[in-house]
Amino acid sequence: QLTGGTANAGAYNYTTCVKFLIETVDSSVGIPNGPNAGGTEDYYQNANDGRDVIARGVVVKVRRGDWSQTFNADPVSRCFNWSHDAMSNFDMRVYGKSYDDAGNYVRIHDDPTDFSDYPGDTYSHLFTDVDPTANAVNTLNAGNYDSKWTAMAVLAFGLYRYDSGLSGKAFHAGIDNTQSGGSSAHFGSSNSSITSGRHYLKFGNNGGTPQTRYKFIVAHELGHAIAALYYGGHDDAVDGGEPSVSLSHDVDPNSCGTGGTTYSISSKEWNSVGFREGFAHFIAARIFNTKDSEGTFIWFGGAHDLERYNFGAGSNSGGRLENQCCTVGCAASWDSAGTNEDWLRFFWDFYTNTSDSCSAQPSKTDMLRLYRQTRLNGGLTSTNYFNKMRAAAADEDLEDDMDECLRTTRFDFYAAHNGIDNE
Repeated sequence: QLTGGTANAGAYNYTTCVKFLIETVDSSVGIPNGPNAGGTEDYYQNANDGRDVIARGVVVKVRRGDWSQTFNADPVSRCFNWSHDAMSNFDMRVYGKSYDDAGNYVRIHDDPTDFSDYPGDTYSHLFTDVDPTANAVNTLNAGNYDSKWTAMAVLAFGLYRYDSGLSGKAFHAGIDNTQSGGSSAHFGSSNSSITSGRHYLKFGNNGGTPQTRYKFIVAHELGHAIAALYYGGHDDAVDGGEPSVSLSHDVDPNSCGTGGTTYSISSKEWNSVGFREGFAHFIAARIFNTKDSEGTFIWFGGAHDLERYNFGAGSNSGGRLENQCCTVGCAASWDSAGTNEDWLRFFWDFYTNTSDSCSAQPSKTDMLRLYRQTRLNGGLTSTNYFNKMRAAAADEDLEDDMDECLRTTRFDFYAAHNGIDNE
């Protein structure tokens, strides 16, 4: 896709393609137990030892002397075409910025504390004295396995993979070189401009294994932003995060930890947390897995089965909450609670619905509509997100998008199966 200037008659014609060189720490980890033991994610496999990936929609500036043009590489082919009457001594700057076909863009920049319209300075990789070959494919390998460029590759891929429902949105990802963790889509004013089409993210990039190298963490935070910006595009949306989310769950009996001390993907939390975090997990799972009932979600190096709790070993109805967190005298313990991994599996089951009596399946945009309608209907508290989501699924605003059997019968079945319906 040419974004600056046109070809010169009689000039040499070039094709330049771009790859990112990446290195993750959470790729191709097999599910430990159960019928899908050994199963891994479908995309960005074997990246822990370093590999190259397509630089989806990346922005590249080509310069020679006083002449320069800026191009967006095609999101599918990673390439762009250009012309010039010279054959050597070009400078090419690959920016940490990528567009998709709908005009959405994501970029990495150097100031995670900046919430202006276009924060920080965009990272870039400069290639000097490039001598391209005319009428041939010339490849630039950008990133050099650097952690922030690994995050950039994942962000661009995520925007490409979850390509439904958004247009003209901006994702500004600040690279935090002061800490290895702390990655977030909920900090400062990060979601205070969602009705204006902007969301801010930050990723820890300090130390030997920063979170910029965890592809599922990067995709998870992007998932928060995708959902929020889809909601923010509605006329009735308001800026800010999901209302009343609370990490204060401390109801016993509880063998899964409490929100204030041992928060994790497997801890028992209020449904407000499960809805928010489970949906971002779902988007990350969709980015790295094909749409199939079997799939793998890798969180901090642990491989979770998208169909079964207990790392693939558990398939009883009720999910981790009802089979592991509490099993005796659990009315109070289960009330309005769930685990983030159970919520993830609910969204995945619903999205990949298999049923002889109801064969419909939601699209990626349908899933965003469910998220949006839950927030639009209002009245959300820390403990009522499941019932509010259930009401949103049955709302007439969704009936043109999803079959009734999917929004009611199958919704209820998967909610009970994954133990998120205890309100």
